[in-house]
Amino acid sequence: MPAQPDLTGPYCATFSIEVMLEAGVNRLSVIARELASSDPDSPNAVDRETISLFYLPELEPEAAEGGVFTLSDGDRATVVIPVDAFDEHITKLQFFSVPPEAVDPLSYRGNSRIVKGTAPVVVYRFEALRQGVFAAEATSALPDQPPTFAVDGILESPSTWVAGLVPLPVSLTIDLDVRRTVSRIVVHANAEGGTSFGPQRATLLTSNDNENFTSVLEVTAFDDRATTIELPTRPSARYFRLEITESKQANNLQLNEIEFFDVSGAKIVSFDPFEYLILERPALLELAYRSSDLMVANIRRESDLKVFAWDASAQEWQLVGGEIDLNRQVVRMELNFISQVALFQAVPSQIQAAWSFNPFSPDGNGIADRTRLTIVNHNTSHIGGTEPVVEIFDLHNKLIRTLVNQTVMRSNTMSVEWDGRDEAGEIVNIGPYIYQIRLKSGDQVEVRNGVIVVGK
Repeated sequence: MPAQPDLTGPYCATFSIEVMLEAGVNRLSVIARELASSDPDSPNAVDRETISLFYLPELEPEAAEGGVFTLSDGDRATVVIPVDAFDEHITKLQFFSVPPEAVDPLSYRGNSRIVKGTAPVVVYRFEALRQGVFAAEATSALPDQPPTFAVDGILESPSTWVAGLVPLPVSLTIDLDVRRTVSRIVVHANAEGGTSFGPQRATLLTSNDNENFTSVLEVTAFDDRATTIELPTRPSARYFRLEITESKQANNLQLNEIEFFDVSGAKIVSFDPFEYLILERPALLELAYRSSDLMVANIRRESDLKVFAWDASAQEWQLVGGEIDLNRQVVRMELNFISQVALFQAVPSQIQAAWSFNPFSPDGNGIADRTRLTIVNHNTSHIGGTEPVVEIFDLHNKLIRTLVNQTVMRSNTMSVEWDGRDEAGEIVNIGPYIYQIRLKSGDQVEVRNGVIVVGK
């Protein structure tokens, strides 16, 4: 699909790209930045910039291959997600490269798990999009029918867009959140048997401030169920108002839904973004880096690169692990959540700890109801064994549960499960908790703290 953008301004360039489109929504983001002028006296002066293209398909089950979605930005990040890892209302996943220099140094300089004097190597921000609703208001309603409705994509009755026995005329104003260019509107009327309760005559108006409206066209005939209104002028506005002056049944208007479509024919849908989302099945994440990235971040031991996830509630980067392939310069790991992630040089530890699910959801649905903590002690020099203590605390430092208390650990590996219950046997509240591991070997004690998140 050739594309030649119309770039205007004092500095412009024409380029073309060819893209193979697939089923679903195809979004291409073209990112460019202005270059500093080269030294004209230098014989090797060249102004050059790479334009990155990102292909992010819609998460439709029929578009998955082998039961998984494989998403990549073609640069540093690749994520493989099982088709059933999301709630059915999550339809898109987008991720963006964040310049490492844009990360606030105060967010990692004091982190005991990150080597001092180093910076993030690669940073990505993930965002899941759940289909939301467009708010709408009616000027007329009965006491038991609130004037606030929602355009929610549900076409069948009953829907949130049913308004019955209202005095005419009635105006329905839909807020599309931002200014959008609309090419057509489809009005879905409620019909029972052979009787339609839809409008018969209406005028469409638009506005950008919800105060001053401009008439676009008048519709003098509506179909019994679904009516497509083509908009030749393709108005661009935030608010669209349908002023209904006649209905097919006197004073009885019932609409199931109103759909909006852009100039490409794609349905305009509201999305609620989630920067942190628990997955029902783990996804495989790969973050690639280059040698130049290591130099900029002042990395001294490439083999200690690990994946860290940003914990917004704790306001810190949490070590989540990962395995490094030095030949390919890739760090990969399985995650059962999406968040902002980064590659940092981690401080080597004698204690290696990893939860099977973090977050986990002890809601009894059979998916991640329990989580297992696996502890590896690389210091096995003490002959008598190691005495471990594993405890769970809330954010106020209150002890919630003791999972292990000085059971002798004679091998270098042990596992312990948590079912999300406190000492009284009650399921704890949703949110982050602090886990602490203390390993006592003779007179030496090593402590490791981390965060375990309980989801719903």
